[in-house]
Amino acid sequence: MRPGDHVDVLLTYDFAKSGTGANTGLNTFTALSNVRIAAVIRAPSGENGQPGPVRAYLLALDPQDALTIKHFRDLGAAVDLALRSPAASDRPFDVIPVNGDYLLQRYQVRTRAQATP
Repeated sequence: MRPGDHVDVLLTYDFAKSGTGANTGLNTFTALSNVRIAAVIRAPSGENGQPGPVRAYLLALDPQDALTIKHFRDLGAAVDLALRSPAASDRPFDVIPVNGDYLLQRYQVRTRAQATP
């Protein structure tokens, strides 16, 4: 990923850990869409002159979105970036948050209770 690219910020979090009384298990969802990468921070170059590994991506976020992502990270959420195609960087994607119920339905997994007549 390079400065100027656009990404979606994806989160996986167990809302039962939030103290809200929710008992939903893991949920994976798009927290932010079409976010611009402002800079890529790399480790110093090695002796061979090759660029060092990426240490961080700096994202261009409004302050509330930045605070929200920080809060999720502090709670232990997994945060990932998904690079957008340049052709699709300006439109939202119609996706459904993924949780256990979604996976059971999508892959038609039967539970033990359903398997016994």
